[in-house]
Amino acid sequence: MVSQAVAFNMFLALFSILLIAVGLMGSSLSGKSGQELGARLSAILPPGSWQLVSESLVRREVNPYNWVLLGWVGTLLVGSQAMKLIIEAKAVAWSLRLA
Repeated sequence: MVSQAVAFNMFLALFSILLIAVGLMGSSLSGKSGQELGARLSAILPPGSWQLVSESLVRREVNPYNWVLLGWVGTLLVGSQAMKLIIEAKAVAWSLRLA
């Protein structure tokens, strides 16, 4: 039961980490280095995917550091819950070995 909760929390942490990655990618796409990164990504991604990625990352409506901040907060919340569950799982495992 505890292992399922840990796995679910690790799954939720993936989305927080993705928010951090999207925020950092969006902030790095501004300026000359962003154009170079965009050219490299366009060589890797299919045309339809590249259009979606460029439209979502190049928009300046939302500050990309807001996504990074939201990602860090989510990572801290999910990570603290996961650590609590891992400690609980260790306590259960140690008590089983002692009995």
